[in-house]
Amino acid sequence: MSEPVSAYLASVPLFQTLPPDALARLAERTNTLAFVSGETVFFKGDPADFVYVVVDGEFIVEVPTRDGRAVSLNSLSSRHVFGELAVLDGGVRSANVRAIRASRLLAIPAAVFLDLIDAHSGFARRIISDVIGRLRASDWRVELVTTATLRSRLATTLLDLHAARGDVIDITQSALAERLSATREKVNVNLQFLREAGAITLARGEIHIVRPDILARFKPGD
Repeated sequence: MSEPVSAYLASVPLFQTLPPDALARLAERTNTLAFVSGETVFFKGDPADFVYVVVDGEFIVEVPTRDGRAVSLNSLSSRHVFGELAVLDGGVRSANVRAIRASRLLAIPAAVFLDLIDAHSGFARRIISDVIGRLRASDWRVELVTTATLRSRLATTLLDLHAARGDVIDITQSALAERLSATREKVNVNLQFLREAGAITLARGEIHIVRPDILARFKPGD
């Protein structure tokens, strides 16, 4: 990393309640892991040995289906924390997490994470608030995946990416299809529809958001 681990952790909202000495001790017990595109961090049912913080790159959260497919529920990028739910309840992983481009993580041992909760009440309260918010968001994403049309899910995803990255989104149609658990061909058909509607323009490996207000018209319930 180009900056000290403790400084990076201090920039992650979840850890901002911790004092500098606690962050320094945490950094000493944290490992940096690198992943190539397609590599899995963990599978559903795996033991929960670590809590992870995304340094850079991108990961997707997937739930395997009975017919061998995987439904993508969420994407994780810089400063996202994941894997803490199973650590908190002592259970196993509830989903797969996989890198979709070259990426890096910080891995915090489960015992270290739990010790922080015991030692810092403010950190514990922040985790409770964060977990509740993420569970609510997760319920909404499950509903979106199971009930909304592909066009609605595509529009919602593009608006989320626009909020995170700006007007120019560097993503291939294949990567977008992977996020949406859809085929590239179906995603392309719907991208062309949104282009003709004036919401976006398309370039090689990029999607340009021209009219987010038009995209918003295709969100679920609109």
